[in-house]
Amino acid sequence: DDEARKALLTAFRSWADQLEAISTVLVTTPAEEVAGAVYDAVLRPDAGDDRIGQVTQLPICPDADLEAVLVTVRQKTRNLVRKAFGQDFRLVEATDDPEAWRALESLHAEGMRAKGATPKPPTDFEAMRRCVPAAARRIWLTMDGDRPAAALLTLHDGDTTEYLVPAVDLEYRSRQALSFVIAHAMVAAMRAGRPQWNWGGTWRSQTSLHHFKRGWGAADATYRYLVRTRPGAVARFRTHRAELTAMYPSFFVYPFGLL
Repeated sequence: DDEARKALLTAFRSWADQLEAISTVLVTTPAEEVAGAVYDAVLRPDAGDDRIGQVTQLPICPDADLEAVLVTVRQKTRNLVRKAFGQDFRLVEATDDPEAWRALESLHAEGMRAKGATPKPPTDFEAMRRCVPAAARRIWLTMDGDRPAAALLTLHDGDTTEYLVPAVDLEYRSRQALSFVIAHAMVAAMRAGRPQWNWGGTWRSQTSLHHFKRGWGAADATYRYLVRTRPGAVARFRTHRAELTAMYPSFFVYPFGLL
């Protein structure tokens, strides 16, 4: 309820003040946005940003197969999935296989660099293997013979599957190697009784990515980043705008669009 929210948010604000951190960020969830006014009143953020959360509702079906996926997705995506399953691909599932993790990391790094983006560092993958129980994670690989064509890391908790790290060999993108593993992972989620397929957040500027997820039946729900800064922090961020990602790697410090 709102009183519990106020108590928790007040404690968070006090803790952040004691840290004397240059920036503290609280990320809401789509479900909590109904209480957005409480968050704003207690935290009094200096700045904010938002993302489009996207979730596909899957049917629970112990005997689910590819057809169950096809009726969930939109027509264009349906055609792409059929194309994927028309290729001579095979599926490999893994949890702790070092080769599978190497394939995921390599394909991820290749894809991110091709887009001019920064890949997740090896320490992120090491932390996921170390900190997330094996039963709560799965790597899905699309194989063309012995060559990994695409990879997907999913996490599982309760009724939810988290679409965490997708990656595809650029040579196999047009052959829908990624669609192949997504469809297989969705079938597994249906059979396991996990109806919530969480695609994660999408920037408003990422129209192509948003369209891709919508094609898989995703519905939109906005959530926010609420940012509090120390006096003088914003001026420092503006002075060092080009170096922010190097100064605070893997952290959301402040909305770049406001600098």
